[in-house]
Amino acid sequence: MFQHMQNARNRALSMVRAGVRAGDIDAEARAYFDQHGLLNRLLHRTGHGVGLRNHEGPYIAEGSNEILEENMVITIEPGIYIEGVGGYRHSDTIRVTKDGYEVLTTFPTDLVDMTITKSNILAKLKGKFIQKYLKL
Repeated sequence: MFQHMQNARNRALSMVRAGVRAGDIDAEARAYFDQHGLLNRLLHRTGHGVGLRNHEGPYIAEGSNEILEENMVITIEPGIYIEGVGGYRHSDTIRVTKDGYEVLTTFPTDLVDMTITKSNILAKLKGKFIQKYLKL
């Protein structure tokens, strides 16, 4: 499911550039999900604008006629959600450029790099100290 989400994300990203209709980007991600029988696993749009508020136009959503302009900041965050399991989503913050986009998010995008494989005893001790100090 994670790879399907990433594939839809990559299809959406391939469309991002100034002059593109926001709804067309959402349609590209939805087309991927539809091809793989996952449309019933969606709960939200592919993305939205970021500015003075966290969620604002342009909405990267079905039917949106808003046109992307250079230097707009948007998110690309298609998600797949499975009841009883959880969700698969990676939210990227993107600056629209004339010929494409710049990813502003610096977090890893592949599952291996995002997976915690070792226990970090120092972090656990720090967490216990903070909990005790704050009386949580």
